[in-house]
Amino acid sequence: MAPGGRLAVIDGADNTLLMMVDVGAGAFGVAADPVLNRVYVSCRDARLIRVVDGAIAMTPIRKVYPPDTTAAIFWLKNRKPEEWRDKQAVEHSGPNGGPIETRSLSDEALKARIADLSAKFQAKG
Repeated sequence: MAPGGRLAVIDGADNTLLMMVDVGAGAFGVAADPVLNRVYVSCRDARLIRVVDGAIAMTPIRKVYPPDTTAAIFWLKNRKPEEWRDKQAVEHSGPNGGPIETRSLSDEALKARIADLSAKFQAKG
């Protein structure tokens, strides 16, 4: 698109300029459909073009595009993955950032611990 909201129509066979079409100052995107032989222009400030009583009538309109939350999510995930990725890494550590200490219990001590915890659980229930 040319500055000022004008679209250049070019002959694809010899690259000659056929015409300039005023598409409005808010134009921001163009897409071509070679099957239907059409060009689509996305405009924020646009004109509604209609045929009324055999004459072309152009009405200025302002189009509003809602925010795309999915695009915002992907933008955040790709820009700052350490802050916005779905998976968070969680690390467990012992006192003062050291290793988690474990100890082995004898069979008798383990049975006594299970019985003690079982009694406490049944007393609450």
